[in-house]
Amino acid sequence: RATALAGKFNPQDLSMYLWAFATLQGHGLASRPPTRARQAISKRLVTVMTSSKYVKEVKAQGVANCLWSYSKLLWYPPKEAFEGLLDGLKRHSGKMDAQHISSALWALGRILKFNIASQSSPPSLPAPSSSSSSSSSPSSPPITDELVGEEAHVSVDYGDLWDSPRFSKAFEETVNRALSLDLSPQAASNVLWSLVQVSEMYALKSRPAAGAHSNPESETPKSESQTP
Repeated sequence: RATALAGKFNPQDLSMYLWAFATLQGHGLASRPPTRARQAISKRLVTVMTSSKYVKEVKAQGVANCLWSYSKLLWYPPKEAFEGLLDGLKRHSGKMDAQHISSALWALGRILKFNIASQSSPPSLPAPSSSSSSSSSPSSPPITDELVGEEAHVSVDYGDLWDSPRFSKAFEETVNRALSLDLSPQAASNVLWSLVQVSEMYALKSRPAAGAHSNPESETPKSESQTP
């Protein structure tokens, strides 16, 4: 049903759809959306995030929810949609509360980490440690052969987006917003972790020695539960 209606989804519909699947999967109650649904949602997300018609409808919470959901599902959006999410993050980061800022930065760090790993490693990434799961913070989905398959979107090539002003400005303004808030210990940990991922990326870009790649086996911190 959602697949049939995807072409009519507004920004809030899309963020709620993605959030629902990511939350259900985090609790082990659902797998990734079916292939047809993913294709329909991706197509609609590109339209919504790149059309001036919908720009004013994209809210801070929706941007945070979309980023968090994609990172939990390890189902990466098309480049055009991801660029739109970064633009939305830049526009709305000043309105985000501590939870959404923490979730958005954690999500960016996770997307960056595994996207770069997938571009320079065979498509067989190990699963994060199961010790990271908890009842209040669903564990990250295991990175299995199924998830890195043809439709998983793990190896989307974002080209030079990670090095672009679009990413750096969005990330910088979001971090600045985080520094102005009273963060919980977990939120502060997530922000610091995302900073490490970005720092490692720039270190790798400036030091392209073999074997310098960040180890994708290292455990990612738990994200705070995201609420719609």
